[in-house]
Amino acid sequence: MTAHRTEQENQLLHDLVARYSPSGNERPAAEFLLDTFLHWGWKACIDRAGNVVGEVGSGTPTVCFLGHLDTVAGEIPVRREGNILFGRGSVDAKGSLAAAACAAARLPRELGKRIVIVGAAGEEAAGSPGARFFVQCLKPDFAIIGEPSRWDRITIAYKGNLHFTYTHRARRVHGAAEELSAATRAAFFFVRLHAHGDSESDTGSAFDALRANIRSFNTVAGEFEETVAMTVDMRLPPSVDPDELERIIRAEAGEAEIAVAEKLPAVLCDKNSRLARTVVAAIRQCGGRPRFVRKTGTSDMNLVAPVWQCPMLAYGPGDSALDHTPNEHIDLEEYQRAIAVLETAFRNL
Repeated sequence: MTAHRTEQENQLLHDLVARYSPSGNERPAAEFLLDTFLHWGWKACIDRAGNVVGEVGSGTPTVCFLGHLDTVAGEIPVRREGNILFGRGSVDAKGSLAAAACAAARLPRELGKRIVIVGAAGEEAAGSPGARFFVQCLKPDFAIIGEPSRWDRITIAYKGNLHFTYTHRARRVHGAAEELSAATRAAFFFVRLHAHGDSESDTGSAFDALRANIRSFNTVAGEFEETVAMTVDMRLPPSVDPDELERIIRAEAGEAEIAVAEKLPAVLCDKNSRLARTVVAAIRQCGGRPRFVRKTGTSDMNLVAPVWQCPMLAYGPGDSALDHTPNEHIDLEEYQRAIAVLETAFRNL
């Protein structure tokens, strides 16, 4: 690989990161990638959900790389310090998306297979509308979800989630009364809910534990009524059925209202699939020692895996500990290694 090509690929990531794209404002980044794909001679479009989709090659199998264009809010000035690129989205997850695009661009046009690169909109937003739309548009044979895992690691599992709001209205009571206030009832509800999970699982693994956290807690006192609204974030291991957990939550809530914002099952992929074996071999070929990881967060994998039901994993360069942080940055040497891994995997699938 020439130094010129390397610098072009690094510049692509720089320019993509420079187009600040918090959820709901992905269009500039989408149009930049669309222009890039068209310049490369790909079939490309921006679909009705705001996803940018580029295709190269034809035939079977169809390999889909599903990344995302959007970031959390909080713009970080884009700059390079040596081989380090700072900027919002450099890790989560424009590094992964740019690496996949560059890997596909290295391939000959007559592949005998179809590579589809997707920059989805709204992955960081509730409901992941971009992936939710696109999952009905394609039936790939293999799918890679673009999320940071380091260049030599492969993510094969994500926990599920259940996000909901608990709202309870009750008549105001005196502070010295025996009757519980609405806020106290909400607190007791959460304690009962928390008891359904453990701080750690029987295996001692955070991935196998059911976790619950209060994200916000607000009370409003009127002249005769008080209202409490509490948002709760639950992270679910594969052993927990989200529908059954919702039934338990509603039963525990009593007269309180429960509004579910998002509900996704955990997902665990086969590390012995042809896709996983191919990526493992690609990492080794590029000088790495591959490892499998299971993550306690969620990704678009939770949404698309039940629909596509094909071999799947998540992959991308960068340290996920830097996701959403004010110091988000990526090592461009790692980014280049990820491009090489994906190029090799795309060739060999």
